[in-house]
Amino acid sequence: MRVLLTGAAGKIGRAAGKRLVQDGHAVIGLDLVVDRDLPFPIKSADVTNPEEMRRMMAGVDAVVHLAAIPGPRFSSPYEVFRVNLMGTFNVLESCRMEGVRKVVIASSINAVGLHYNKERPRLDYLPIDERHPARPEEAYSLSKWLGELAAEATCRLMPDLSAASLRFHGVVSDKTLERFRSEPIRQLPGDYKGLWGYVHIDDVVGAIICALKAHWLGHHAFFICASDTHSAIPTRQLIEAAYPDVPLRRALGEYEGLFDLTKAKTLMGWSPKVSWRSSCLAASS
Repeated sequence: MRVLLTGAAGKIGRAAGKRLVQDGHAVIGLDLVVDRDLPFPIKSADVTNPEEMRRMMAGVDAVVHLAAIPGPRFSSPYEVFRVNLMGTFNVLESCRMEGVRKVVIASSINAVGLHYNKERPRLDYLPIDERHPARPEEAYSLSKWLGELAAEATCRLMPDLSAASLRFHGVVSDKTLERFRSEPIRQLPGDYKGLWGYVHIDDVVGAIICALKAHWLGHHAFFICASDTHSAIPTRQLIEAAYPDVPLRRALGEYEGLFDLTKAKTLMGWSPKVSWRSSCLAASS
């Protein structure tokens, strides 16, 4: 498969590109930063430029779109919204015009309206799944939510398109896991706006690979998170401290995460494999 990878010089892009090459795919990297220390060619291009994107799409079988401003604090709200939403729209429109039938888009758990909301996020139930209403408040989260809607709209125009919006949580490395293990988080309620979630970079790359391999038509969004929380405090205590009024839809495991991953497991065969507790569950309980 010939894969166009936007944001190829970023943390996720580098890891995903290397894995795709290992799996035998031909990768064409795209980024504003040209990093030569990669096992695939990378070209300088701007995803917000529609002409450049359409040229890059020639001969491509699939697109992994990771290029974005990764949070609201990296630029002004206007620039975050412009780059993230127009970049996603240009990728989708170029796919439609060039007949590319597979696209994987980096979305965020914040498309629902969580970590960056001003006040405590309004939740209808826990654990949340992809059917939960989205209530984003600021430019970054809104850009991710509208990017998902753009993918849905493109699929209505292009019925043979397969599009996946992967809602990543804060992506961590082995170094972060070691910090969790050496300094377990015991504050109540802690980082409650993010529902105490995280995901390891290896599981993120695994989700991208699964989305490229999966077979469906239309657009689907997926939560891509670890199966547990990043807190050393049992999940039930966290909920009682931050969301005592939110109904639980089912019983939860002692440290189970609050993102329902059933859809990703069922529809594209992905489940997280990495947990910070793997070598220290007894010490942190």
